[in-house]
Amino acid sequence: MTHSWLLAYRTCLDSALLGERGFELVADVAVLLRRGGWSRAVVEEAYRTYPFIEAPVAATLEFLATECGVEPLATGPQRPARTTGRTTGRTAPERDPGSAAHSDAVNPNRANPPGLILVCHGWDTTLHSSPLVRRLRAKEAGKGVDVVEVAPFADPDPTDVSRVAARLAAHIRAARRGVPDLPLALLGVSLGSSAAISAVLDGAGADVLVTVGTCLSADIAMPESPERILERHPEADDSTLVPSLSRTARLGFLRDLADSAPLHRLADLRTPTLVLEGGKDNPWRHRDGETLRAHTEKLRNGSRFRSFPAGGHTLDDTAIGAAAGIVDWLDSVGFHPRLPRANA
Repeated sequence: MTHSWLLAYRTCLDSALLGERGFELVADVAVLLRRGGWSRAVVEEAYRTYPFIEAPVAATLEFLATECGVEPLATGPQRPARTTGRTTGRTAPERDPGSAAHSDAVNPNRANPPGLILVCHGWDTTLHSSPLVRRLRAKEAGKGVDVVEVAPFADPDPTDVSRVAARLAAHIRAARRGVPDLPLALLGVSLGSSAAISAVLDGAGADVLVTVGTCLSADIAMPESPERILERHPEADDSTLVPSLSRTARLGFLRDLADSAPLHRLADLRTPTLVLEGGKDNPWRHRDGETLRAHTEKLRNGSRFRSFPAGGHTLDDTAIGAAAGIVDWLDSVGFHPRLPRANA
């Protein structure tokens, strides 16, 4: 009902200059809510009675869906039907050619897309689980740009960061096979940002880079740093498991994490970069985000830093406007203007 009242409030604001008619509208909205909320039938009835509310209500529904990740209506007016999961009400995952976390190639959803955004998720994140990526995909769909995901750190035994960086480079080469000028953005989230930055530093060839919850160092907010854990096990085999974050990790994974951390190579980064952080993220990520910000600001190539005070580590649930911020920045650095016209 909170979202229903938000719709009512938005409608009231848009009709505030209509005098007495506006008060009648608010009274009718209250009646409609008492009947059972904003069902499709109720909204269409309201549109017939007050045609002038259709545009603001439709805009608010779109805002709630794309920025807040909620659907107040079972099927909103003038919105395409959506397939839901078993009982959760979540959107069922669509088929994604990048769904194999360890595949050697990620292909766009279409034969010749005008652009591609390759997303590398972080620790314990599975494919199609990120509201931020869902919002970004919805916004980029109107521009014809594909958003493809990989989740290499979701398995019980996650892939080493250096290998993920190499695979990201392979994904980019495969996507551009036959389309060498394909506009391509690389987006790394949390630990995925470490792999994405490393891939770019290794010559992956992405046009632009976006990081969320930036990880430049080996310190990924464990109770103690990987270096200290490694110091306690100097003779242990790489396959030895130790507690790490929400589960366990191989000592070999921690060694690779420390060796491949991009912090010591940051001076070589020249790619236009958007650094996004949540105000509620942990101190380690704030530190790495500020370090990346300080470096990219010197490049004077369109790189930018944005903080969302209410946002968490991955900007999934609390950062309204993060997806729109990515799209706006891609516009500002010329990623979208290079796309061909629809009738070209």
